[in-house]
Amino acid sequence: MKKLTRTQRVLKYMESHKSINHLEALYKCGTNRLAAYIWILRHKQGYKIGKKMVKNTNQFGDVAEVANYYLIT
Repeated sequence: MKKLTRTQRVLKYMESHKSINHLEALYKCGTNRLAAYIWILRHKQGYKIGKKMVKNTNQFGDVAEVANYYLIT
């Protein structure tokens, strides 16, 4: 059985979970470069992918915005 590339893993995760963020990509897809794989999916493979900035609070109480990518159908 052929292993999936990281780009394929990101796409498969987005198809099954509807969206992906940096931490999900790191822990579920094994990549720390989510934006690079989103660029490949958009510009080289032609997928329509949207981005929504979501505010999250970290363990120190700081609020930060995180990119949440999703497939546009």
